[in-house]
Amino acid sequence: MISFRNDPELGVFVCAHVDEGAPVLLALHESDASWTFLCGESEHGGEEPGFVHVHHLVDLDATVDEIAGVPAGHTARRDTPVSPWRVASISPRPAARP
Repeated sequence: MISFRNDPELGVFVCAHVDEGAPVLLALHESDASWTFLCGESEHGGEEPGFVHVHHLVDLDATVDEIAGVPAGHTARRDTPVSPWRVASISPRPAARP
């Protein structure tokens, strides 16, 4: 079984709210295999993302470990900290028009 507990020193990006203890409601497993964990809010005031070891997130909320097997290029989202995770492909961004 894939688990973040198998790689507790894995560094991940987090929004400022998650860095301050807000629950993770959105996770992005980017195509480059990096992870970003977000609170789900759309406004963050241009704050720089934080960088933490994933075990800190799992220690605060064990259900974060449920998404460790989400493939790169996908997201995991939930409405509340007790809602089930929903996995979807990251939509490609439309090409910029000249």
